[in-house]
Amino acid sequence: MGLLEPVDYAGPLVQVRISEPAVGVFHSVIRGRATAGAASAMIQFAEHMLAAQRRLLVFHDWEAVSGYDADARKLLTEWSQRITPYWDGSHILFSSPLIAMAVSVASLTLRGKIKTYSSRANFERSLARACAR
Repeated sequence: MGLLEPVDYAGPLVQVRISEPAVGVFHSVIRGRATAGAASAMIQFAEHMLAAQRRLLVFHDWEAVSGYDADARKLLTEWSQRITPYWDGSHILFSSPLIAMAVSVASLTLRGKIKTYSSRANFERSLARACAR
């Protein structure tokens, strides 16, 4: 089975582009406020990857995220806990200190599976290495 086709999600506060640039590599680019609708779209895409017998290595480009709803954080955290056996970790790029705080709180329950970046160059190098494997 080939790579999944990219998906775009737009809500009143957010735009998301979700793709699989390499087998098992989940990539999202979010602009605006991370909402429960955006989280649900990402989970649905990842579920299609899992259904195709892929493991998940996640890269979230959240540099342009202006906020992170509690419902979105709860959905993503609970879902991540459920799929832990198939999830190799998440890499998250952000610039907002509020997003950094929300991600650090979420990572406490996810046992070190989250790596954060404040440098786009470092994030993109990690993504390129994952895609080259």
